[in-house]
Amino acid sequence: MKREIIELREVITKLVPMLTAKKVVVTQRGSRAYVSVNPRTRQPERVNIPNVSDTADASFIRAIQGFIDHEVAHVLLTNWKDYLVKGDAHDVKNKRLQDLVNIVEDTMIEREIVKIFPGSLKNIADLRKHFVDKITKPAMKLVKGDDKQEFRILLVPLMRALAGHVEFQAYMNEEKLWDQPIVKAFVDALPETLKKALPKFNATKQCREAAELLEKILYPAPPPPPPAPKADPEPKKEESEEGGDGPGEGKKPHGEDSEEASGGESGEAKDAADGGAKAAGKPKGKTPEKDIEVDAFDDEASSDDEPSEPTDEDEDDDFGDPLAGMDHGMDDDEGYDAPPSDPDGEDDGDVDDELDDGDSGSGSGDTEEDADGAEDEGESSSGRSHSDEKRQTSIDEEDPEGDSENEGGVGNGAAGTSVFDHEFNDEDFSDLDLSSKMADEITKGAVRDLHSAPYTVFTREFDRIEPLDLKDANIPDSWVPKMESEVRSMVGRMQKDIERMMASQSHVMRIPGHRSGRLHAPGLHRLTTGDDRVFYRKLEHHSKDTAVTLLIDISGSMVSNNKIATAMVAAYALSTTLERVSIAHEMLGFTTAGYGALPRTLQEAIADEARSSGIRWARTCPIIMPIYKGFDERVTSEVKKRVAYQAYARPGMFNNVDGECVEYAALRLIKRQEKRKVMLVLSDGQPAGANHSDERHLMDTVKKVEKMGIDLVGIGIMDASVSKYYPNNVVLRDVAALPGEVMKRLKAILS
Repeated sequence: MKREIIELREVITKLVPMLTAKKVVVTQRGSRAYVSVNPRTRQPERVNIPNVSDTADASFIRAIQGFIDHEVAHVLLTNWKDYLVKGDAHDVKNKRLQDLVNIVEDTMIEREIVKIFPGSLKNIADLRKHFVDKITKPAMKLVKGDDKQEFRILLVPLMRALAGHVEFQAYMNEEKLWDQPIVKAFVDALPETLKKALPKFNATKQCREAAELLEKILYPAPPPPPPAPKADPEPKKEESEEGGDGPGEGKKPHGEDSEEASGGESGEAKDAADGGAKAAGKPKGKTPEKDIEVDAFDDEASSDDEPSEPTDEDEDDDFGDPLAGMDHGMDDDEGYDAPPSDPDGEDDGDVDDELDDGDSGSGSGDTEEDADGAEDEGESSSGRSHSDEKRQTSIDEEDPEGDSENEGGVGNGAAGTSVFDHEFNDEDFSDLDLSSKMADEITKGAVRDLHSAPYTVFTREFDRIEPLDLKDANIPDSWVPKMESEVRSMVGRMQKDIERMMASQSHVMRIPGHRSGRLHAPGLHRLTTGDDRVFYRKLEHHSKDTAVTLLIDISGSMVSNNKIATAMVAAYALSTTLERVSIAHEMLGFTTAGYGALPRTLQEAIADEARSSGIRWARTCPIIMPIYKGFDERVTSEVKKRVAYQAYARPGMFNNVDGECVEYAALRLIKRQEKRKVMLVLSDGQPAGANHSDERHLMDTVKKVEKMGIDLVGIGIMDASVSKYYPNNVVLRDVAALPGEVMKRLKAILS
């Protein structure tokens, strides 16, 4: 039992009640890591991690813990109203924006979850290192030299490095990836305001707006189609074919039309039209531009000589202001110091001042409702606004034939030049985020480990260790007296044996110098000085610093020859004896539930796993361990009823998975504060409940438990099979033999 595996199970146990209010569960099932999303709300409802074997590597287990912390951060910190892109989730345009939102928001939630749970800092760091070493580096080797494919793989590490994640900064620096052509172009295209704000984001809305800006850089709006030429006007019907007498007389034939006839302008009329357009601030041949999001983050002014006046839509924008004025208690030099966008080192101006002066573009240029992901009549499904299309139109007009080498790239905002030599597809950045890739990596690692593991468990989710429920039990009044009569005579003998053994190890000291107690004659001289501390007190030390677990096999095989009654009555006798000498102890049973007790969905999942992974699970049925007496309980009438009911009514007796049940009991016992820890296992000795390897697993577990410092004794109930599994063992043929061999072995351990 590795410490990391124990901690992983405990983490899951603690998370389940914490996330119940969020309607999200954390489970450990099968071999796959995944996050189930509610198809209606599109929010996570289950985070599953594989049920790793005891042979799993410690670093792999820590990466799984980091994966859990990451997903829990989504549940606790994500504002789904701002996160989810409205519309059809399967639409490629919507999905590409959703992927970008996730990539950006991941950088924020990991930073913020550490503020809530400081202990997650190491787990998150291990997760990032695992991502770099197991995912990014191998992928980069496969596409080396292909700039576009390299950038696809690097977008996640790049955004995380810009967000201040030291693990990704170290990777980018060590591999000199800041100089990769598309990486450099992309970083240069990002406004300095965004690069300063990214390490300080603390809300989903900020991440959403930043993602919308990234989408505009990666997927610039295509130029509009050229206007269709106007058709020649039809000749007037009233015009005479001879050209002299009809109503059309005096009109020029179409072939002799001037520029005005074809819609053109000439002379003074043309100059007047140009002048009117300039006076209105509308360049000839262009659609009027308004301030848009990209300009709000650029270091340089817009390519227009005069900034356009803000529109009503701009007044509703709220992206520039939160970024420009963002502090969150951090200095500007905190977080990541991004490479300068100007390679010459020239100062591009104070972006914050520009934003404060009113140039405060928005991440979407939409209304507040549209900022939440809604599509209105003026917005495409990808989230681009009309202003983006106008901006691209003005860029593309520099190359009216559309033959530019960089067609499809996005302008730099200020210069109007192309940023990328490659055009990205809508799916290029799909499922590249850390969570998706780590889920795949964890699944591969788990399948690999489970195939080679000597013992596998599909899930422990439905295992139960709880007090035996007597709510519907019918217990005859004669059962408890019958049990007590069988053990009454032997309990007294066993009690005296243990007390004598403990007395021989007890130490009694007389401590003088007290003002009450027994008179201490050698200290009477104190009275001459007025000191009345002339008494002593006894300090007795008894060898009771011991905790004992009584673990009883209650499987179906214990029914034969009434073994179950022998085991339960013997356990009751030992429990009564230990209580009389004040030794802390508990009584547990162990068996399994039937396969039919599993929910049908879980049965289907087990069958699906068997087909997809080919893993032969050793155990699929839940373990049931009823508690008859807990460490903090006395042997009350309720405890006696539980023991008698199990002895004579024999409820719920199926299979016995001894190894795991011994492990469960050991984990409970090891938490006790007592110095000495003892476990007595009462069983007919033969494991039966796993498909394979259960005997080997019990032997391995016994060795591990003994290495933990627990004294383990196998008590064979009318069967000597325990000698095969427990080095320290004894056979009990009937209850009457309990004070003999069993007590002799117990006294040897306690002494």
